[in-house]
Amino acid sequence: MCNEIDRVDYSPFTDEVEQALPPKQFTTPSITPFKGDSDPESHLRHFKMAIILYKADDALICKVFVMTLRGAAQDWFHTLPSMSIGKFKEFALIFFKGVHLLQDSQKACGPLIQPVQ
Repeated sequence: MCNEIDRVDYSPFTDEVEQALPPKQFTTPSITPFKGDSDPESHLRHFKMAIILYKADDALICKVFVMTLRGAAQDWFHTLPSMSIGKFKEFALIFFKGVHLLQDSQKACGPLIQPVQ
């Protein structure tokens, strides 16, 4: 339980990203959450199209993107090494590769619960 509590403050973002503040009156764009079971490339494209309107800086884009992750994708994010993400371009690459590995492992394992016959 202590490890789980310690991880609450954990972040794979660099200090620069962590300390970035949104501009006044910034509102988070409405983007369909990514749970890890759909196309990560499509999610990235949709996110980029939505965030481009905000002319946000790179650090803020990183912080907003992580807010679109749910479920297995959110769990995956919290496995990344500390201080490993400082730019959105590298975050997008890590996301794309990591989610493909996650999806491949889920396919290999199959469903966790088998129906009773």
